[in-house]
Amino acid sequence: TRRSAELAKLMALGRTPTKDDIEGYAIVGEELWRAQHRKCCYCEMIIKKKFHDVEHYRPKASANCAPGCTRAYGYWWLAWTWENLLFACPCCNRSEKNDLFPLEAGSIPLNDHQAPPGQEKPLLLNPADSINPVEHIEFVYCAQSKGQPKHWRATARNGSQLGHFSQTTFGLNTDELLELRDDYYDKTIKHRIDELQKALTSKKKNAIKQQFDEALRLLKAAQPFVALSYDAMRQAIPDSELQAAIGKGWPQPAAVPT
Repeated sequence: TRRSAELAKLMALGRTPTKDDIEGYAIVGEELWRAQHRKCCYCEMIIKKKFHDVEHYRPKASANCAPGCTRAYGYWWLAWTWENLLFACPCCNRSEKNDLFPLEAGSIPLNDHQAPPGQEKPLLLNPADSINPVEHIEFVYCAQSKGQPKHWRATARNGSQLGHFSQTTFGLNTDELLELRDDYYDKTIKHRIDELQKALTSKKKNAIKQQFDEALRLLKAAQPFVALSYDAMRQAIPDSELQAAIGKGWPQPAAVPT
C-alpha cells in the first residue's frame, strides 16, 4: 500500500526524484530488524532498533556504479521493494556503503521501473539473497602490512571478487570493527576453542562431542559475528582432527547460518 502511494507521488513529479523526495520506507524498519536477528546485515553487530537504518541494497536516490558504468541516478522505483530493503547500522550504511553500488564491466544498468537483476552484474553481496556471504568473505588473524599489529581482518575467500568488493565497500575492516571483533574473540570465541582443545586432549569422545556442540552454538544465526566465529574456530582446530575424534567436523562455508 505504501509503495503504491509513494511511487505515484514520484511519478507525478515529472523529473528524476531526489533523496528528499523519497520517504515512507522506514515503516518496515522494526520488521527487518527482527527478521535479521537484530543484527546489521553487513557487520553482524547486534544493535538497538532505534539506531537502525532501512538500507537499500540498490541505492535509492544516487548510485555510484563504477567500475562497471558511469550511471549517477539511483533506483528510486525500488525504494519500497522488499527484496531491496535491509537493516543496517548507521556506520555501515552512511559512513561506508552510502551510495556505492559497483557493477561489473559490461553491465547494463536497469532502466526506470525495470525489475532486477536485468543485465546488471553487481559486485556486492546481497545479504538477503541465496548466496552465503561466508563463501566469499573469510576472517584471518593478520596484519594489514608488515610491522603492524594483528587483527581479525575480513578478506576475500579464495580470491572471490564479490568478497573483495563487498568487504571494502561495506567497510568491514574499519578500526572500530577490528577492535570489536578482537574483543569478541578474546571474550567469547577463545573460551570455546580452549574448551574444545582440552576435550580433544582428553580423548574422551562424549566430552569432545559436548564441547563441539557448544562451539557450534556460536554459529547460530542470532549470534553476533557468526562468520568470524566460524573462521576463528576452524583455523584453530582443523576439521581433520575433529573427524578423527568424533567422525564429524565443521560445516562447509555455504552451510554456515547467517
